[in-house]
Amino acid sequence: MKKVFLLLIPTLFLTSCMYFRNPLVPVSEALIDEELTGLWCSSDNPDKPEFQISNAGNNQYLFNELDDNPKLSEIKSNDKDFTRAYSVQFDGNKYLMITNNKADTYLTVKYEINDENVYFTGLNESFFENAVIENKLSGNVSTEKILGVDSKHIEITSKTNELQKFFKENKDSLFNTDEKTTYKKFADYIQKFSKSDTWHSDSPDVTCKLISEIKIYSISRDKKTIQAEIFHVMTPFSPVICTKVELKLKGDKYVFAFTDPWHNKAFGWFKYTDDGAQFFIDCKKFDKNGKNCARLYGTEPSTLCDTTVDKDFVKREIGGEDIAKKILNNFDKRLFPADNKDFCVHYIGTINDIDIYKTELIWGSARRCTHRLVFVKNLKPFGEYSGIVSDKIRIKNKTIVFDDIDGSIGNVIDMTNSIPQKIYIDGEQKEFWKY
Repeated sequence: MKKVFLLLIPTLFLTSCMYFRNPLVPVSEALIDEELTGLWCSSDNPDKPEFQISNAGNNQYLFNELDDNPKLSEIKSNDKDFTRAYSVQFDGNKYLMITNNKADTYLTVKYEINDENVYFTGLNESFFENAVIENKLSGNVSTEKILGVDSKHIEITSKTNELQKFFKENKDSLFNTDEKTTYKKFADYIQKFSKSDTWHSDSPDVTCKLISEIKIYSISRDKKTIQAEIFHVMTPFSPVICTKVELKLKGDKYVFAFTDPWHNKAFGWFKYTDDGAQFFIDCKKFDKNGKNCARLYGTEPSTLCDTTVDKDFVKREIGGEDIAKKILNNFDKRLFPADNKDFCVHYIGTINDIDIYKTELIWGSARRCTHRLVFVKNLKPFGEYSGIVSDKIRIKNKTIVFDDIDGSIGNVIDMTNSIPQKIYIDGEQKEFWKY
């Protein structure tokens, strides 16, 4: 990894070159930037996340470097030197103030997030070193050997208001653009555990799968609370449960409870194990209209495998178009009635981790057809273009192409940077509708 992000790694935190003794912005003004949380990988190795950033509560993050094997390292709340950070804004820029458990030093880097990438830019250490020597900032410069290598330490002891004044007066000289490093978002979650069991129905000709998956988005600093999302389905019969829950530590398990989409009172628990995790889900009380989901509940605890680096586990187990039907139906049964034989879903492709589906619904005595181009990320539909009629849609270089519509006048959807709000297809303007 390049030097700027080595500052974020706990084992190298204490050997970094420059740090402030006081924060650039008071930590009481820090905010959680949700776009930062999740797993991040280098552009050189997009299939393997290198570190996780999690929301630890109290407007602070925890940074965790991943092991060489795919399994995530454990966040230990009693570590003396684990890395945490605060996201702050000052004078038009976003900064990460990275500190240790004592909060007595702050490493500061500028960051920008754009199109699933985060860009870290280090401060110009030579400029700050000269500022200390010329008494423009308080501090000292020293050199010492660390692991046999000479390391220069620049300690800035100026107060917060003095730092802010210096930053405002020298905004054109603060940053070392040679120390700009790019990382790509691997996933929004920080851990994921999954399991697929083969079951047999009453009919010997029908085989189904019971699939469970839990995505963890944040772990509190004291490890007593987890924010997660549960995905649970039995194919091909049942609806799908896809719900966010808060899990509370009770004994050696994290317990949860929620009301499912059919008004059943569900509960269960999650437990870390040496090889992965265990998961249990049951129903305390069925609603009169929710008993058709009974097969989802009351099984034995499942042993889940760590599938953090396998983003497509569920899609692969169920099949892209089948899972799309279930996910869309769970989102809105009126627009996407999965049980209607006149509702069809076609997988077009994936751009920037966004799955693109074409849906068709024939309705009414006149047999009208509604066409939608639906966008799904992390098993969640988040928007669509409606009314695009095309039977030949494909992906080419992060662009959606319609081969049966004249492409000479811009009849494409270019997603190189983002999803365009307005497009023109076959002479008509279409707008992206965000759910």
